Amino acid sequence: MKTNFYFIIFLLLILGCSKPQPRRPINPKASTTIFQDNIETAKKMAKYEDEKILDFIRKDSLKVYQNSSNGFWYTYKNKNLTDTISPKTGDVVEIEYDIRDLNDSIIYSKEELGVKTYRVDKEDFISEFKKE
Repeated sequence: MKTNFYFIIFLLLILGCSKPQPRRPINPKASTTIFQDNIETAKKMAKYEDEKILDFIRKDSLKVYQNSSNGFWYTYKNKNLTDTISPKTGDVVEIEYDIRDLNDSIIYSKEELGVKTYRVDKEDFISEFKKE
């Protein structure tokens, strides 16, 4: 009886001192695969949006659209072609504009945005595309 008692204590000591086994991940999909899927989805969405923009431009044959270096497409509704003076780096200009979606619905009107002043090639004008 005494030997059984020592044997049980011995087994408890051996089993109690074993290292815990790590659990397997719940989601076996590696996180890098998820990120890769998100990148591919973003690329497909960007391509779809670019196609929609280019389709809109093709349908609007009355205006000439230009692509800015920051990826924005724009056109002039009223462009002054008679002035011979052009702004140079550092000049301050005033701009009024609307921001519209592809359905020509106004997102931000020039009344909401107000007249903007901009120092040519010295300020980041794109960060100003938000309602104050």
